[in-house]
Amino acid sequence: MKLSLGLLSLVAATATLGQVIGEEGFPDLIPEQRGGVLYPATVEGALRLRGYALAREALVRGLRDPNAQVRSMAADELAKQGEKEAIPAIQEALSSEKEVGTRVLMANALLKLGLDAGATELRAVCEGESASYHARLVAAADLLSAGDATCRDQVSDMVRSMASLGSGAREDMLIYGLTLFVGRFAPMFGPKAAEVRETAATLLRDGRRGVRMAASNALAEHGDARSLEELQQAAAAETSDITRVRILANIEILRDKLRSPKVKE
Repeated sequence: MKLSLGLLSLVAATATLGQVIGEEGFPDLIPEQRGGVLYPATVEGALRLRGYALAREALVRGLRDPNAQVRSMAADELAKQGEKEAIPAIQEALSSEKEVGTRVLMANALLKLGLDAGATELRAVCEGESASYHARLVAAADLLSAGDATCRDQVSDMVRSMASLGSGAREDMLIYGLTLFVGRFAPMFGPKAAEVRETAATLLRDGRRGVRMAASNALAEHGDARSLEELQQAAAAETSDITRVRILANIEILRDKLRSPKVKE
C-alpha cells in the first residue's frame, strides 16, 4: 500500500490513501523484509534501499536522482533532519521539477525549514485546477499542518465535487478529503460547517462503507440537530455491523456536543 508522505501520520489513524505506484512522484513505501522479519516502511529505509545514506551530502545528491520518488524522499528527509543548509539545493531542484507530487514534497520541505516560498508553492498547487485531487489535497493538508487555512475552501469544494460524482468518485480520495474535516484540523473548517454538513449528509448514503463511516465522522464533528436525525436514519438503514457501530458512536458524540452549554449559547 502506498501512502504519500504528507499524509502518513493522519492517514494511519483514520484511513488509507491507495495510489498507483509512483504516481506523480509520491513515494511508494514498501515494508522491508530483513532476516525473515517484515518491518514497517520508512523513508529512511527506502532511501537506503536506493543506495542513499542519510547524510546531507548524499540527500542533496538524491534531489537530482532520475527517479521522482527518490527526489521526493530526499527532500522530505532533509526537512526532517532540519538541514537548513540544504535550502538552496531544494529550491534549485524545485525550480526544475515537473512531477507535481514531488513539487508538493519539496515545497513542504521548504516550509518545514522556515521558507515562505514553500507555502507559496503549496498554495499554487491546491488553489489551481490542473493538478489531481490527490496532489491538491496533500498540498492543502501540508498547509493546514502549518496552521495555514488558505486552502480550506478548496478542500470543501473538492470533497463536494467528488460527492456529486457518486460511485464515480475514488473512494480513497473521498475518505481522505472527509478526514481533513475532523481532528486537529476541525477548527479551521468551522466557517465551512454548513457545507461540510451538507456534503457529509449526502455521503451517508454512499454505497461504500468506508465513505459512510468517514461521512459520519464529519457530521459528529460539525453536525447540528438535523445532522443528528440524519445519523439516526443512517444507523437504522445500515447493513454493515462495523459501519453501524461507528455511526452509533458518532451519534453519541454529536448528542453530547448538542447538550453542552457551549453549543446552546
